[in-house]
Amino acid sequence: MSRTEIEKDNSKSVNAKVEAALKRALTKIGMMAETYAKMLCPVDTGLLRNSITFALDGETANKTTYTNDEGTVTGTYEGTAPEETGTQMTLYVGTNVQYAPYQELGHHTVKGKWIPPQAFLKPAMENHQKEYEQVIKAETRNI
Repeated sequence: MSRTEIEKDNSKSVNAKVEAALKRALTKIGMMAETYAKMLCPVDTGLLRNSITFALDGETANKTTYTNDEGTVTGTYEGTAPEETGTQMTLYVGTNVQYAPYQELGHHTVKGKWIPPQAFLKPAMENHQKEYEQVIKAETRNI
């Protein structure tokens, strides 16, 4: 090996491969988490369940509209996920349906009755950490 081959800076190429692998992994994890959240989501009209989606930082949501169970388009996603600064990539899983926080966290009614939470987003992320780690390992294995 010549001295110039040893001194060659490959950091840009390696960084690009790492970034591409992480983006693939986070996209797969987003699809998995979206599925798990939909499985856990309480359903009345289907609006909340059908609105769950994911986005990577600085990108638009995985889908742009959502429907109720009758197929009527009931909402759209506008804008993009917040763009993180620095070197970290971020995955957002959620919904923009107005009553989602009440389902996820619980709430009091107007008469003061406590309605317990029926969490679907947090468990979708927390209960499958090992699976998500395996996806990251598989995508970064050959870098």
